[in-house]
Amino acid sequence: MLRDRALGLLGITKHAYYYQSKEGKRGRKKSHYTTKMTSKNGLSEIIDTDQLVKEMVAIKSNPETDYGYRAMTAALQLKGYVINKKKVYRIMGDYQLLHEKRKKPGRVYVKHRRVDPWMPLEVIEMDIKFQWVVSHQCYAFILTVIDCFTRTVLHWQVAYSITQSQVIDAWEDVIVNYLQPYKMMDKKITIEIRNDNDARFAAHSVQKYLAENGLNQVFTHPYTPQENGHIESFHSILGRSLDRIGAFRTLQDLEQHLKGFYKTYNEVRLHGSLDHLPPKRFWKLWQEGLIESIERKNKGRRHKLLIPHYELSGSGHQKEHSARPLGRIKNTATVAAV
Repeated sequence: MLRDRALGLLGITKHAYYYQSKEGKRGRKKSHYTTKMTSKNGLSEIIDTDQLVKEMVAIKSNPETDYGYRAMTAALQLKGYVINKKKVYRIMGDYQLLHEKRKKPGRVYVKHRRVDPWMPLEVIEMDIKFQWVVSHQCYAFILTVIDCFTRTVLHWQVAYSITQSQVIDAWEDVIVNYLQPYKMMDKKITIEIRNDNDARFAAHSVQKYLAENGLNQVFTHPYTPQENGHIESFHSILGRSLDRIGAFRTLQDLEQHLKGFYKTYNEVRLHGSLDHLPPKRFWKLWQEGLIESIERKNKGRRHKLLIPHYELSGSGHQKEHSARPLGRIKNTATVAAV
């Protein structure tokens, strides 16, 4: 009788008919011996597992050859052992010779999408932009660190590669030149550092350095550039400046252009969100109590200069002969200085 007809009459499925009990482990049993070639003539000897383990321990005893299972497989094969990485992994696991898996540092993600700091240096953002360099036929990396309240660029650098050590150097510069002079470490506030999930920012050494210096690093969620909106907006300004040049022949040409751009951005270019003041001048006026910060519902904070723009001298201070004395500036809780 045909199989399907017979199974149908008996009411048995094909799955049940072909099922085999899995009592005990299937496949080959563990091998307790390994072949080792002893000469070029093809002669070999059988090595038991205990002796093989002693060989592994001898190799790992030198810190320079403390291999994982893949490199250990190659080292044993070079000594004449006929062995594969699966067997080496099993034996090293049985005798606790495997490296402990290094846990990746955890990431803290931003809680609030809109950034609305109350003072300078409270929230700082960093990011990297790419620019093509003709002579090397590759991209250069431009790292920028920007203060969200004043829009001031605190640090920038350009190179053919940006490493995690260079990111740490950038923050060393920010701490020495900004956070320490303004005594931000002594204030009872949380200094938030926002960045995307770039591997250089997420590196263990970078996270550790920022944490040790009391800086709260947070990561933006994937595909949400608005959570890092200030640096993204800055990059659009930088991008337009780079596009006007078109192509940069060397890294030095790019660096020279960036020097002029960053100086103009910080000290000359008017910023609409800063009541049409350059970032550094706005910062100085805020310290002098000449800026009023107005909180708007469901919108970003609005800044207003408390004296007419024409009363400002070229240095950013109020003119001595101004017809409007400082005493007439209204006293508001939102006017503060660092």
